[in-house]
Amino acid sequence: MINSYSSNKNAVQADKAVSEARHKEDSTGMPAEVQFIAPDRGPTNPWPGWVSADKLQVPSGSPSNYIPSHGTVIHVGRPTMFTKGGVTYRDYAQLGITFDLKGVTNYPVKLTSLEAVVMSQTPAPDGTVYCVYPQGSSLRGDIVFDLSVGADHNAFSTEYGTDMLDRYLDNHVVTIDRSEYIGFNAIAFTPPDTDTTFLIRACFDTMKCVNVDDNGVPFRLVSYPTATDNAFVTAYPQGSGIDAMGIYPCRYPSECASSMNSIIRNPVPN
Repeated sequence: MINSYSSNKNAVQADKAVSEARHKEDSTGMPAEVQFIAPDRGPTNPWPGWVSADKLQVPSGSPSNYIPSHGTVIHVGRPTMFTKGGVTYRDYAQLGITFDLKGVTNYPVKLTSLEAVVMSQTPAPDGTVYCVYPQGSSLRGDIVFDLSVGADHNAFSTEYGTDMLDRYLDNHVVTIDRSEYIGFNAIAFTPPDTDTTFLIRACFDTMKCVNVDDNGVPFRLVSYPTATDNAFVTAYPQGSGIDAMGIYPCRYPSECASSMNSIIRNPVPN
């Protein structure tokens, strides 16, 4: 005669042991995997504008994709406006970052924090500036990060991609089950005249965190400097036709923005 009570008890104990083992595995392992896609602008597709700590010369009339062969050039982020608390800030730079979090645990985990971690922030290089400004709409995303010193670096919801509403996780419950993917379109903003390195950190209710970075190194986001005496823009000099379009010196910052792809009325001697 089979003792069904004993059999059921053994089965319950076995299930409990399996459950405990799985919970222990979840508590010691990583809560999720980062399936990183890419920033919207990277080494193979940077924003065309750039800065350098070196004072570089660009021959007048050079094509818009000209990069000096001497010195170090750093591409800036996409110039943009940025609104928070009803106040609009100008001359920020933005970087779009698209990534997925993949569930790898035996039981669902809950996202408890999502924030940018600023590793460094120094003044932007100002030896040479090549100005390129967007003509059209801004990036669109579902979360934004303000990298300003002293700012709240948590992920914030956004409506237009250039505004901050409220903390994303205050109004969104995010859980990830095994083999499930949760995707984010993030936009990071850095203030004018900054050279910022940062990563994104996602933490879960297992007390574990994962980092989103640029293939093992922090992201780098550079904005245009406040001032420089060596600036260039793609335009054409007054008195010449559009066929003369190319890179020319400009008076920074006002003439460099207003003359882009149009006329430089008072050319700066090269």
